[in-house]
Amino acid sequence: MNLTFCADNINDIFKPLGIPEGILEYEMSLWDRWGHMFFKTNDLEEGWDGTKEGILVKPGAYVYYIRIKDFMGLDHVLKGTFLKLK
Repeated sequence: MNLTFCADNINDIFKPLGIPEGILEYEMSLWDRWGHMFFKTNDLEEGWDGTKEGILVKPGAYVYYIRIKDFMGLDHVLKGTFLKLK
């Protein structure tokens, strides 16, 4: 999926898709390359709109960190990088 962040309501939000039922805890945070967190949520429905403090972030590499606790109490961590091009 390509993210456009151009306010046309098509691919404008970064969030996990296909999260199954049975999630007890959820946290997603986004970080810049200097290690500064600029987005954090515990709401499965909330995603990142490409901005930091209301201003579109610059092109570059960013890090995502997602932690969930499933219905069995097991923790799962997903982390990686993504590139914002424009």
